[in-house]
Amino acid sequence: AAARLYRHAAWNAEARRVGAAKILVAHTRDDLLETALMRVLRGSGPAGLAAMPRERGRVLRPLLETGRADVLAYLAERGIPYRTDSTNADPAFLRNRIRLKLIPCLDENFPSWRKTLADLAATQRLVADFLEAEAAARIPWEEAGALRTTGRDNFFSQPAILREEALFTALDRLSGGGPVEPPRRKSLRLFARGKTRSLDLGRAILKNDSGRVAMALPRPGESGFSLLIKAPGIYKLKRLCVHAFSGAGLSPARQIQGETAGTPLPSRGPGFFACPPVALRRYYPGDAVFPEGRRRRGTDMTGGGGDLVTAEDALGIAAFIAGARDGSVAVLAGEERPRAGREGCLFLEVRKKR
Repeated sequence: AAARLYRHAAWNAEARRVGAAKILVAHTRDDLLETALMRVLRGSGPAGLAAMPRERGRVLRPLLETGRADVLAYLAERGIPYRTDSTNADPAFLRNRIRLKLIPCLDENFPSWRKTLADLAATQRLVADFLEAEAAARIPWEEAGALRTTGRDNFFSQPAILREEALFTALDRLSGGGPVEPPRRKSLRLFARGKTRSLDLGRAILKNDSGRVAMALPRPGESGFSLLIKAPGIYKLKRLCVHAFSGAGLSPARQIQGETAGTPLPSRGPGFFACPPVALRRYYPGDAVFPEGRRRRGTDMTGGGGDLVTAEDALGIAAFIAGARDGSVAVLAGEERPRAGREGCLFLEVRKKR
């Protein structure tokens, strides 16, 4: 992804230098089908499954209806030399595993897959164009430099798929339409359905407050990380190791000690209850809880020192995780709410990563 970003930057710089109107690239029908398979496996939406566009900005793809074998035969017939990227044979990359393992299997067992997948991509292109137009008409974004905002009431009154597409469109415009890797749809879906009031996408920050849905470029030092926990398991984030247990049978009064009522739970670190999905993300200055009706920010609870991570679940901010300079970890409990009694509740034990 980084190489792609610099490659496009180099193309555009050279095009401006020589006054070129267009940049021609040699993507073939094989590249289009490999990309479509990758996105099917990743669970992409209509825009991800849509056929690779023949034209976008300065870039033209004149060989999309030509197979890779046809290109190589043309070069061989005319004695034209070419280079092969040695990493194309490395199975560590998903595209290469698809090319080397999945496609031969499809060719052997489903000989018509190329046409049917191309037809699917063409149909999804029509769907994606329709959804983009509908989202733009129904969910207009106001632009103010590095900020995009839209009305919260109107946003959440629209169909779920349009909310998701509106976020993708705004993110694309915020990035200037450059060649950046889009976020996973499941991350945006959490925000689009109102399951969390803020979301850190690394290259953009989403917030839902003060009657607006806002998307902004991260401020210096604000860009970072996010982790989504939906089921029991072991998760790692930054310098933290988080062990999520089923909350069934756990005693809320004994959560810090890690004691249980019939459910084994290691007592290696502090913990808290939360209702999935649980997002662990960078602490923002406005993050606060309201125990006994009093507003308390995370920094108020730590005296302003150390690193803070916000744990936000379906009910709001569940806890703050504080990391000290000596590597120790503390959990600062959030509001007193009946999380432990809710179906599907998780107990999250937190300790420093080894």
